[in-house]
Amino acid sequence: GSSGRLTIIDGVVATTGADPVARIGTNGVQGFLTISTGGQLLGPQIIVGDTGPGTLSIQSGGDLVGRVMNIGGFNGGSGTATVAGAGSGAVAENLIVGAIASGTLNINGGGRVECTFATLAHQGTSFGTVNVDGVNSRLICSNTLEVGGEGQGVMVISGGGRVECLAGTVGLFPTSTSTATVGGNSQWIMANGLIVGFEGRGTLNISGGSLVQSTSGLLGDTAEGAVNIEGAGTRWLNSDFLNIGAAGDGTLNITGGALVTCADGIIATEISTSNGLVTVSGAGSQWTIADSL
Repeated sequence: GSSGRLTIIDGVVATTGADPVARIGTNGVQGFLTISTGGQLLGPQIIVGDTGPGTLSIQSGGDLVGRVMNIGGFNGGSGTATVAGAGSGAVAENLIVGAIASGTLNINGGGRVECTFATLAHQGTSFGTVNVDGVNSRLICSNTLEVGGEGQGVMVISGGGRVECLAGTVGLFPTSTSTATVGGNSQWIMANGLIVGFEGRGTLNISGGSLVQSTSGLLGDTAEGAVNIEGAGTRWLNSDFLNIGAAGDGTLNITGGALVTCADGIIATEISTSNGLVTVSGAGSQWTIADSL
């Protein structure tokens, strides 16, 4: 079938229009963009998989600086973006992985992606997946990170990878069933709170000596939220409250020597609508509450 390819190696492609757009994969035609060996693409909105399959590869010190980065744009499209290797990076105002179609973002080998807002699986028809793997691999959001807007979102942090954001949500709207997994001595760090199961169904799995850190945690805001944390050295640290079952159903399972901390612990806030279940099992497993339960 037809395809289009652009490769930028140790050179610069810059857009200067008022609202430029770079589409990779459109009208059913497969598109490929590779930025490598110090190459740069500067300025445009990026749609990887507009109305056709699209692939973006940033490697060997390549760099992309744009406005909105949309991976898996519209009906008929699907997108995959990979940022790999130390010195390889992408910077965007907004990051959308799976707008209407299916999108995947892979950050590995020390690659780095920075944005203001990030949404995985924006609309109900969409699937959005982010994989952050390897030491020094980073996804950094200066504002919120939503794992599952209206669609099905998946985030996997592994092998020493790290995600940083202002606040995090897993399962935002009622049509979403979404999962975040932090394993292999990795980290998810939030300056503010984490909600698992806001209006949608959300699950967070933490294992392998990994760290999740937030000011507060809310499991089952108005829907179903579950956190499973397992293994010695695995920690979820909250400096403020931890609420399991706000106006929905919340579940917290602490096993195998894992540690959860908070200032105040709350189980089942609303008498008529909420259910909260906490299980602490196995030698060394702890839920440490500084103030009240």
